[in-house]
Amino acid sequence: MNTLLINTIGTEVVLLISIFLLHLSSKKDKKAIIIHSLLFIIGGIPLIYLAIDHSTNDYSDANIGLGLIFIYTWIFSLVTIVVGIIKLMLKKKKSS
Repeated sequence: MNTLLINTIGTEVVLLISIFLLHLSSKKDKKAIIIHSLLFIIGGIPLIYLAIDHSTNDYSDANIGLGLIFIYTWIFSLVTIVVGIIKLMLKKKKSS
């Protein structure tokens, strides 16, 4: 299996888990579902697009944009995880 494919799938799974954690910490209404779906699209689509672009085109040099989009997705996932954990802690503190 291609290393790029494995890294892309792993990064998208981490992003999906972080969005799911954020979803667990919020209300379960339609607005929240739409916002979380948009967050997943904003965080994940650029990575998928550049991974496909890198796979279909034969670049002779390093694809700096692909590396930057991986970093963007990792930071986006990290921020989402931190916000989700904080919201879960506040929700748990409020309920007790």
